[in-house]
Amino acid sequence: MENNILAVKNIKKTFRTSGGIFAAGRSIYAVNNVSFEIGEGRTRGLVGESGCGKTTVGKIILGLEKPDSGEVSFNGKKISGLAEKELRPVRKDMQIIFQDPFASLNPRIRVGNAIGEALKIAGAADTSSRVKDIIKEVGLPEDTYYRYPHEFSGGQRQRICIARAIVSRPKFVVCDEPVSSLDVSVQSQIINLLKDLKDEFRLTYLFISHDLRVVKNICDSISVMYYGNIVEEGESEDIFAEPRHPYTRLLISSVPSIATPAAGARNRAAEAGKKEKSAPGRALHRNSEIEKGCAFYSRCLLRQNRCAGNIPELRDTGRGHKAACFLQEK
Repeated sequence: MENNILAVKNIKKTFRTSGGIFAAGRSIYAVNNVSFEIGEGRTRGLVGESGCGKTTVGKIILGLEKPDSGEVSFNGKKISGLAEKELRPVRKDMQIIFQDPFASLNPRIRVGNAIGEALKIAGAADTSSRVKDIIKEVGLPEDTYYRYPHEFSGGQRQRICIARAIVSRPKFVVCDEPVSSLDVSVQSQIINLLKDLKDEFRLTYLFISHDLRVVKNICDSISVMYYGNIVEEGESEDIFAEPRHPYTRLLISSVPSIATPAAGARNRAAEAGKKEKSAPGRALHRNSEIEKGCAFYSRCLLRQNRCAGNIPELRDTGRGHKAACFLQEK
């Protein structure tokens, strides 16, 4: 049986918006009853459009945000709800790689010192030698240790951030859109580096992204999010070979490099997405209506009457491939 290093169970997170003078505030469902597990040494992709709640999930896992309900377990121990002092020993085993490498680095601090901060916090004695070793591991020049972030390209700065994340030898890393700010030519180099480091240091990843082309290249399994909800999940090869939810079909059909010949339901789902783009703000209102029915209802060309007032359950359609869609009911 696979050893799950991370388990997320029924986490919810809402944010309250201020309504202003003439309007009342309302609750935004950033994360709505999300559950998944990640086996040790594996990479799970968390995929969806901007604003769907992916990054909030990552922050909750790392203890940077507190969930309204639900729990997060790491190595079999519940860590959600722990006080900062209790969480501190766990932090060395859980790290994050941010989307914008330049914004996450202090321009006044030399790279060697920035990478070594995690080691100092952990109480390591000789940090310089370990930092220099990890700089070589991520493919940076030896003199990187003494230079400043502004002296490097975007791809090199992301390598610095990766070095900072793994120098303390964590077990689990949240990769939050780690290549979205990079040129396509550099993206593949960083993805290959992450895969090599995963194998070398026996890392486990949660890979957050909106780019299915990137996700297909690195993830073993995938959870597809839409406005706070997991609408489909399964092994990567199953998701791409036979997507079960209309939203997943829409995402795949919108990426020409990975889209397979589409017909029938997949084409209709893509057309539904095109129509939605001509109605700005429409999907935003769905966020306050999630509890009333399917979150994808307003965009789905395959919707049925019951979709408006009933929430489809995430059910197994075979081989652990799950989808929250009434069309998958047998």
